[in-house]
Amino acid sequence: MGAMAETVSNPHELADAFHRAKASDRTYVIVMKVDPYEGWTAEGHAWWEVGTPQVANSDKVYDAHINWEKTRKRQRRGV
Repeated sequence: MGAMAETVSNPHELADAFHRAKASDRTYVIVMKVDPYEGWTAEGHAWWEVGTPQVANSDKVYDAHINWEKTRKRQRRGV
């Protein structure tokens, strides 16, 4: 598929790999095996991007959504 990929084994290697991914002009995959029962949550190590509500009665929430949309446009796909 054309993606660059590497496997890391600790947070230091992950940080270095992330810098290489940001500098790459191709989609970059970073693989890190983790123990699903140790760490941040009882459910395991997972991160995903959760958007903000598009419709809200709160100006604060609406402004947060507008800011989220603006910053998403600057995010490179695959990073």
